[in-house]
Amino acid sequence: MERTLYLNDKDHLMVKKDGPSLWIVEKGKAGRRVLVRLIGQVVVTGNVRLEAGMITMLAESGVPVTFVNRGGTGVTTALAMEMHITSLRARVERFRQSRKGRSRMIELLTSWRRTLMARLMVEFLPRIREVIGSKGLREREYMEYLNHLLLGTEDKGIGAVRGILDGLFHELTLKKVMDLGLDPHAGFVNLHGNFAFVKDMR
Repeated sequence: MERTLYLNDKDHLMVKKDGPSLWIVEKGKAGRRVLVRLIGQVVVTGNVRLEAGMITMLAESGVPVTFVNRGGTGVTTALAMEMHITSLRARVERFRQSRKGRSRMIELLTSWRRTLMARLMVEFLPRIREVIGSKGLREREYMEYLNHLLLGTEDKGIGAVRGILDGLFHELTLKKVMDLGLDPHAGFVNLHGNFAFVKDMR
């Protein structure tokens, strides 16, 4: 089973390619070997010493390598330039290019978002369950409720936590998209830019 490999600069790590494996050395400890075929994704936080060949090998093996700064706000992902075109990816691309495909996908994503918004608000503000049940929940109201929930929490480090979670959600979503053999850059809502489809799903 593939797993996520987290590399943190607090551990004073040095990582390099060693055949079909990664060789990871932590300051004051014996090195350890991790087979690339057991890695699904890699998340690097902070200033970890990495051998360039290691990043290339992971990318060519279909393993995304995501770099996140200590605050969680800066996210960069290394992927292979050429990705295998699966039959599902080809079908999704035809759907994306079709006359009604984009509008249908936007409707679906909007519906998912509204459902998640309502669930989140009912979870944290149970008293508004009846209001949402009878009147629904608009984007503006959702943002007002969310701001109310977060009021006074900025000084408790929620900004940093939000940035870290955003980076982790990016990596998780990217991994799922890659596992399905889809193009992470071919979006429906976000038509242009890197990781447009990942942004759609997030």
